[in-house]
Amino acid sequence: MTNLFETAPEEEQPSADEWHFENVDRLNKGIDLSDRPELLQSGKSLVADNIRFEKGQVLVDFGYKTFGQVIRGSPRADFQFFLRNGSSILTLITNLTFYRYVEAVTEWQYPSDGTKTTMNTAEAAGGTTLDVVSITGFSDGDFIGVELNSGKQHQTTINGVPSVNNITITDAIPVGETAGIGNDVIKAVVLTGTDNVPISLTTWAAFDKMYFANGSDKPMEFNGTDVVVISNLPSSGNTVCRLIVVFTNHLLLIHTVEGGTAFPQRVRWSEPGSDSNFNESVNFNDLYDSEDFIAATETLGVFQVIYKERSIYRLEFLGLSDQTWQFTRTIDGEGALNQDTVINLGDEHLFMGNANIYRYDGNFSIDPVGDNIFDKIFAQDGELNPEFTSRVFGVHVEELDEAWWFYPAGNDEFPKNMLKLKVSTRAWSIRKFADSLSGFGFFQAQADVTWQTAIGTWAAYKGPWLSKAVQTNVPTLHILSQSNLRVYEYGYITA
Repeated sequence: MTNLFETAPEEEQPSADEWHFENVDRLNKGIDLSDRPELLQSGKSLVADNIRFEKGQVLVDFGYKTFGQVIRGSPRADFQFFLRNGSSILTLITNLTFYRYVEAVTEWQYPSDGTKTTMNTAEAAGGTTLDVVSITGFSDGDFIGVELNSGKQHQTTINGVPSVNNITITDAIPVGETAGIGNDVIKAVVLTGTDNVPISLTTWAAFDKMYFANGSDKPMEFNGTDVVVISNLPSSGNTVCRLIVVFTNHLLLIHTVEGGTAFPQRVRWSEPGSDSNFNESVNFNDLYDSEDFIAATETLGVFQVIYKERSIYRLEFLGLSDQTWQFTRTIDGEGALNQDTVINLGDEHLFMGNANIYRYDGNFSIDPVGDNIFDKIFAQDGELNPEFTSRVFGVHVEELDEAWWFYPAGNDEFPKNMLKLKVSTRAWSIRKFADSLSGFGFFQAQADVTWQTAIGTWAAYKGPWLSKAVQTNVPTLHILSQSNLRVYEYGYITA
């Protein structure tokens, strides 16, 4: 054979019917593995890795950078909680604890689990004994946060049983810092989440609260200051759930464990307008007409759609004296992999099922949209690791008009690959990451960062000095790293 710079002998040159040349003006229709390669349509590709489709162009995808410090526990979800007064709090839930982000000092800080006190006397750098107003509720080994005069939080553990209003800490007050008189000392939230159950969270503006569940701990609420267990849960408070949602003025607990008994097909709801009265003996329904478990739920117009493992139900509010809800099974044979694989576009859902990715509009059929990538992801020799489908998660990126599903490929235990769909054109591509990922979130800055409001030194400041990144209302996507235990910002400006 000849090389690229030589002309092949006549006997080695293909005949006219073996070659076909065509100019392709736009190679932006994405991956298509649904047919033989030689039948590939114009504009489609067999491979499209680490790229994005934008305005008819194929461009290199964006990078990502760190956001805040290393945290404790595998990060699972961060969520911007908007309060009624217009302010917001960026929260982060890990398998082990709960954080709130303090933008002024670019730091994840513990909120209180309801146990807190204040400093009675100041403790300077190097000190390990806190003189506090009260030691009630604090115990040896507790994780605590100590407010420093700089606005930062010293996160440490209690070393020994507190006594006589003294708390001894494992890590000394940092160099250059002081915990002054009146500064807060709080006990951190303790969680026991697992990597195989996604975080479910919702808000209820009427109560100015955020609620979340992780399938291991009792469902909790956050009021902007404290994180506590929801009041008056069924089974004398001994109830755990995988899914929690606010729908038509009710708080719904779904896929529950009550008093130690599992009810994976159960939907339980509160009394109307209440988040603490569940009328335990009446307000529940078990979807036993199919044996598969409830995996996900999302609102869709006037319906609350409940995705089981192999079926889909539509929940509609009736509000009658003898019937609160109408449960209608609309789909048999296919369901969602888990809560985080369902993407809500407002007027329809996109969800990753067992054999494809589908579009669902609340009616009695689903529309496959992933045929072009079926062989790459779902086929017998596809990339998706079936052992860890519970760790797949998806997100809709509105400003890019894209739907993303992060999935573990091959022998990966956590997602390192991302399947991207350009919603308007249904063009598919793949993004590959070096880090193991465990969750996602969004953040929208609520105030401009200026030279005057910036705190600390150039060396300590972790944010970029770029106008697009520091202005009010700039949206950024967060991806959470299980391997590095930190949050990364996918900010559309990082190479």
